[in-house]
Amino acid sequence: MSRGLLAILASALYLHISGCATITSGTMQQMSVDTGDVVGATCVGVDKVGRSVEWQNTPSSAQVRKGDGPMTITCSKVDHPSASITVNESLTTNTFGNVLLGGLIGAGIDAASGAAQKYPDSVTVPMKINAPLSTSNSERELATVYPIDVQLQRLNAEKEAGSLSEQEFQTQRRKLLDKL
Repeated sequence: MSRGLLAILASALYLHISGCATITSGTMQQMSVDTGDVVGATCVGVDKVGRSVEWQNTPSSAQVRKGDGPMTITCSKVDHPSASITVNESLTTNTFGNVLLGGLIGAGIDAASGAAQKYPDSVTVPMKINAPLSTSNSERELATVYPIDVQLQRLNAEKEAGSLSEQEFQTQRRKLLDKL
């Protein structure tokens, strides 16, 4: 076999292997969570298969398993309203290398192992500074990042569940509508 042919085969093998995300990036990744103005919160992420990971004392980082997204991250801290976001995964560039170089088997392995996907390296869960103590628990919970229409829906659900009287509902509804 000639040196030129060996060089071509070695190059093709290197390109094929370097495109395999299972080998190059693995099935776990480091992910950072920040909670904006609220420092020291605890966050729990739960993926679609129910696997959970915890970030303590934000901002902080933790190892997460790839391939089972999306992940819902909920952050909380005493005397602050909780906040949640859902984080989706994207395909890694190594996966495209497998497909382009004819490595459909490798691409299938990457997809099955989770190595073909990747969460963002860092996310922000926008927690709000605690509401004044003079407000009710319901108002403090609603003083998060929710748009007014979502807050109105939550108020209505609380009223229907019996958590709010008609008078409390009307008072809080008026406050929300006055913000428009």
